[in-house]
Amino acid sequence: PDVGRAARFTDQEYQAAGATVVYSREEAFKRADVVCGVDLVSADELELLRPGTVLCGFQHMVVAPHGVVDRLRELEVTAIGYELVENAEGCRTILTAMSEMAGEMAVFTAAHYLQNEEGGRGILLSHVPGVEPPTVLVLGAGTVGRSGAARALTMGAHVIVLDEDLAKLR
Repeated sequence: PDVGRAARFTDQEYQAAGATVVYSREEAFKRADVVCGVDLVSADELELLRPGTVLCGFQHMVVAPHGVVDRLRELEVTAIGYELVENAEGCRTILTAMSEMAGEMAVFTAAHYLQNEEGGRGILLSHVPGVEPPTVLVLGAGTVGRSGAARALTMGAHVIVLDEDLAKLR
């Protein structure tokens, strides 16, 4: 109950919008025709899937354990990998959006762990008048790296980006 509280929605609001509220993970999986998540289904969740379920999420089947792939085949699950969904122009818009968020979050996560309280050196990534800006090194100029570099720059850090692909650096 109240699983949507963190998103500031009540069970009643979900029900008013047409959702059916269930009270266990098992019931949710057993009743669902389509299961949408973020990451690859866990081993526990895999056993809760019904045959023929449609599974949506970042599947990363190339690196998924063989047992997971075999079990998905046995269950005749249709797996839709967000990382492979393309629009009409061939752009992977879901992957791009998630990668942009990952770059943003990487900088905030790094800033957190630079704090003294977290065992860091007490470095503040944001601009402080009269203090030299910290240097942030970004390895890779793909979507995640570009997003992280942009966030670090807006915070006031000196940013260096390294990549073997000159086109990405440009």
